[in-house]
Amino acid sequence: MTFNLKLATYNTGTNSDYTMIHNSNQRTSQMGKTAFEALSNQNIDVFCMQEAFTYDSGDVFHKSDSWLSNDHDYIHNTKGIALVWNKNKMTYVSGSVIRNQNYLVADFYNQQSQKIVRIASLHIPGYSLESYQNQKVEKDNTSEQAKLVDEFLTNLKIGNKVDHTIIGSDTNSIPTIYDGFHKQFTNSGYSYDTTDTEPTNFHEIPGSDLKERQLDFIFKSGNLSSERISEPEELTLKNDTNPSDHIPVIQKLTAKETGFFVKILQFFLNLFRTQPTVAIETFDQSKQLTDNRTVYHISEEANLS
Repeated sequence: MTFNLKLATYNTGTNSDYTMIHNSNQRTSQMGKTAFEALSNQNIDVFCMQEAFTYDSGDVFHKSDSWLSNDHDYIHNTKGIALVWNKNKMTYVSGSVIRNQNYLVADFYNQQSQKIVRIASLHIPGYSLESYQNQKVEKDNTSEQAKLVDEFLTNLKIGNKVDHTIIGSDTNSIPTIYDGFHKQFTNSGYSYDTTDTEPTNFHEIPGSDLKERQLDFIFKSGNLSSERISEPEELTLKNDTNPSDHIPVIQKLTAKETGFFVKILQFFLNLFRTQPTVAIETFDQSKQLTDNRTVYHISEEANLS
C-alpha cells in the first residue's frame, strides 16, 4: 500500500517569554488545549512538538485538562520535546527511542501502509540571526548548534531499518540569512520544501527588523514528497487564540511514485530482503512510565523481529 502521512511540527511556545502576552498560565493552558483540538480536527497522524510545557506545572500532558484526547499516545522528555500520535493510525515500535534534551526520535509502524517510519522532533537552540544579517558574525556563533545537528544526524542512522524518515523542527534559523543547519540536512540526504517561504514565527526584538521569521521546517528522506497544508485559522501568526509565537507547519507526506523498471528492481530486491515481523501488543490500560528522563504514555506497541 502507498505510504502517506499527515504530520505537524509546532513549537507551542508555552515555555517561552511569549506566555507573558497571554496574562496567565491558566489561560495559556486552555489556549493550548484549544490549539490541539484545532489541529486534531485536521486528522493529523503525528505531532512533533517543541516547548510543550507550561511554567507552573512542568508539563501539559498529565493534568485532568490535558490537551490530548483518548485517541492519542505520546512520548516526551523533560525539556518540552514531544512526539504525539494518533494510535488508530500509528503504533510505537518498542525500544526505538533516541533522545537528548534537544531532540526525541522514535520509530512507528504505519498501520495503513505497513511501513516503518522514523520520526523526530528537534529544537535547535537560538542564536543571533541579526549578527548574520548584519554580517557581524562572532567566531563560533553557531558551533554548538552545528555539533548538535551532527550528533542528531548520526543518531538517526542507529537502530531499526526503516522505510522513511521525517523530522519536525524548530531550527531557529532563516535559510536566506543563515543556511548552515539546512545544508547539514541536505548534505545528509534529507530535503525540505524550499518553495515555501511563509513566516512561522513572530518575535519582536528592539532594534531588529526580523519580526516575522521562517524558523520551522519539516525535513524528509529522499523517497518522500510533501504538500503544505494551511494551519487552522485559530493558529495563524499573532492570532490571540494561538498560545505560541509560532504557527504549526503541516504537511502531507507521500511516498514518491517510481517508474516501471524501478518497481521491477524493487520487487526482486524485496525477494532477498528480510522483512521484519511485526507483533502488536495492546494494553488493557495505557502504560505510563518514566525511563531516562523520558515519559511514555502508550496504549499499544509494535515489536519487530
